[in-house]
Amino acid sequence: KQCVISRAKRLAEKNGWDIQNLDKITRAKLMLFKKGDHWRCPCDAQNPDRYCGSYLCKTDVLTKGHCHCNLFHKKNPS
Repeated sequence: KQCVISRAKRLAEKNGWDIQNLDKITRAKLMLFKKGDHWRCPCDAQNPDRYCGSYLCKTDVLTKGHCHCNLFHKKNPS
């Protein structure tokens, strides 16, 4: 569990994103995927091109303001 949380926090910090729904998404990843596959998107599990930090994930955050599963969000300008 801590591995999933740590990776999400690192990705958010690296890309300048906010995180929401971290507990919910972490639980979903742990239920859906075996160890080693927790990087995958729980809301689009059949798409190997969509995962946390992927091009699709980054594009969603930039164009929609959040990723597909609503984990990562574009930071609001302060």
